[in-house]
Formats: sequence, structure tokens, C-alpha cells
Amino acid sequence: MNYDVYGAFEIPMNDRRRIERTEIRNFWGTAELDCEGIADGVGCYVFGIRSSGGPNVVSWYVGKTSKSFRQECFQPHKLLHYNEALSEYKRGRPMLFLLPKLTGKGKLSKNGGTADIDYLEKYLISTAINANQNLYNIKDTKILRELSVVGIYRSQKGAWHSSSQSLKRTLKL
Repeated sequence: MNYDVYGAFEIPMNDRRRIERTEIRNFWGTAELDCEGIADGVGCYVFGIRSSGGPNVVSWYVGKTSKSFRQECFQPHKLLHYNEALSEYKRGRPMLFLLPKLTGKGKLSKNGGTADIDYLEKYLISTAINANQNLYNIKDTKILRELSVVGIYRSQKGAWHSSSQSLKRTLKL
């Protein structure tokens, strides 16, 4: 169960700084320049926004595909999330990371709906929610938003002790 990472690909916007289905027609052609056939692959994806002038992308939504990236990344209800997140920025650029599942021979898999894709999505959500509490994913995130382990996971800055540090080293966190 191997995955690769492609992106971040900039998502085109219209003049009103919104992502519309008409604006993303050429998106897949650009993504395919990096990885031929990726639009028809399956896996997970992370929508984020790059602040003006900064290299970092803030994650706002994590999703998974069972059909294909092309069919699922820009569904109408997801565009609502993306545009809502964009409204938080004056000059942010919408970006998309694609994490396609690979076959045993390293080719793009087109076999979706597997337990490993579900697990990867949950892992990415837990990581993204740690970086951005305002992540738009809601399903199954209540525990992730409330869980805290002193010095390990989402604890107060400076809230750690020697046992936490020892466990962190043990887990290579």
C-alpha cells in the first residue's frame, strides 16, 4: 500500500476570487504534466491556501476518492468549502495536493474504496486539524478536535515533562 505526493497545484479562480467549475477545466491538464493519468487515479487529496508571498500552504479540507480525483475533488459541495476558506484571505492562492495510491509495480491505481485509503484520509485529517483547527472536515473529527496528550499531541506550548520528551523520542515524533 504505497502512495505518492503531487502538488501543490494552483487551482484557477475567476475575477471574483472564487473557484467555479468553469475555471477548473484546465486544472487536470496541468496536473497531468507532473503525473500522466493522475486525474483518473484514486487516493486522498488536501485542499489548502498559500498566503500571498509565503511558501507554506494552510490545509482547509482533506478528502478521499473511490472513483477518481477528476470525479471527486471539485464536486459542488467541496467547492463551497474551498470558496468559504478562500474568503478568509485577501490574496491567498488555492492549492491542491494529490496523494495517489500506487500498485505494487509503482503505477497509479484505479482501485478505490479500500481500507488503506480510509486510514490515510483519517491520518491526514488528524494531522491537518492539528495545524488548522478551522479545518472544514466535520465527520469523525470531534475526538480529534478535543484530544490532547501533554507534550505529544495538541498540548499547550511549554506543557511537557521528561516522560513526554522520552516518549516523543521513542516514537520519533
